[in-house]
Amino acid sequence: MDDWFRVFSQQNYYLLAWICYLISATGVCVVFLRITKNISYRGLRRFLRWSLVVLLYTPVYTIADESWMVPAFLVGLYEYALGNQDVAQKAGISLLIGIGIVLLLVKLEFVLRKLLHLQAE
Repeated sequence: MDDWFRVFSQQNYYLLAWICYLISATGVCVVFLRITKNISYRGLRRFLRWSLVVLLYTPVYTIADESWMVPAFLVGLYEYALGNQDVAQKAGISLLIGIGIVLLLVKLEFVLRKLLHLQAE
């Protein structure tokens, strides 16, 4: 019975940590929206904003336990500092794929706006 309570409390702490992290990351994104509102070039502004979203919200599985997820940039920085290059590379590749997708989407939006003659903000 004690084992069940220990596992249950670990799950609650894990969930609570993710809730706190997501609220904090959302606050950072809102502040970054305000910081980047004066960038006149729309494509750069959107790319920077979405890159931050990818950086903050991309999770990866931990090596020790494949059922726990952690923000990729935290895993990458921590494992790189410890000298574990393989895990840091895995996290970095996840982030690069996400940022590459963001770059393609921003470019696609630019091309569609150009073709459809839509006005920028």
